[in-house]
Amino acid sequence: MDDLRTFLEEGGALVCGVAPWNWLYFNKEKSLSDFTADRFCDSVGVKVTGNLAGCDNSIPFKPDLIKFKNVSNVAQALASEPNNGEYLAIIGSTIKELGDTLPDLSIETLQNMILNAGNDFIPTKVSPIKDKSFRQRSIGLCGILCGLSDTKAPDDDFDDSPCIETDVTVDIQSKAANEWYCIGYYVPAGITIQIVVSEQIGASGWSARIGCHSDDLVSCNELRRWHCISTCKSLSGTTVQMSSAFGGLLFLESPAGESNSISVSLQNVVLTPTYDLMDSDRVERWEDLRVRAQGLWTEILLANTLFSIFRRKACAI
Repeated sequence: MDDLRTFLEEGGALVCGVAPWNWLYFNKEKSLSDFTADRFCDSVGVKVTGNLAGCDNSIPFKPDLIKFKNVSNVAQALASEPNNGEYLAIIGSTIKELGDTLPDLSIETLQNMILNAGNDFIPTKVSPIKDKSFRQRSIGLCGILCGLSDTKAPDDDFDDSPCIETDVTVDIQSKAANEWYCIGYYVPAGITIQIVVSEQIGASGWSARIGCHSDDLVSCNELRRWHCISTCKSLSGTTVQMSSAFGGLLFLESPAGESNSISVSLQNVVLTPTYDLMDSDRVERWEDLRVRAQGLWTEILLANTLFSIFRRKACAI
């Protein structure tokens, strides 16, 4: 086993003849952390996923690109050259998709990269990032932020610590497939929430999302915010933990089909103001929420539309 690991770390290839997505299908209550081969693959910088990718065209082998094919090698190079934008972009995109599983970069090292990031690499409306090399580093940093847990982006957040609620129950009855349902709660940046699924009726496939901006701005010529600030996670298990470095409203996304329902309990969320035009008591409820709710975004609900705006602007109306 040690010889095989050395072979892979020096640029060798491993063909894995197992199908983790098939294993997950027949083991509904398990996750990839229970998959035996996953531990070995992690140790050599290869991440097993539950997804299936198809490719019609073969990829030609290029010996000179081995150091970039083996992400573990790039991780080692980045540790000695933390300002290398190319290495940072590779590591950022890897961590964004696979999480903080790289064996040669500690979480502390990655967090220090975020803490020490200069203002030139933090996109804002006032100071957008236009330089290509600066955008590359910003995109790499954003990828790291997306993949790390309990990490907060260097942006404006709550002025004071909000009131965290630890025992919230939510029941959702879906009316259509792939709908977003706002539940009236906000997830602070860098805080890990826990979602416990107590009951599901109908189709499976519910998911939870933090942040209403699901677009990815990686191809834009200038960045006025972090390019990817929304995170989504499947509610396939009974207990799910997730966090966002950027914070955001919490949504539940319905599966395919109609007449599906889900009941969940939430921990570590913040009540956010909501204004529901279908609620006959909306005026009284709003007057209460605008004072008591501390979430940074407000949800305005219509029959088939949801608007999300900054809390301060909504409360000033």
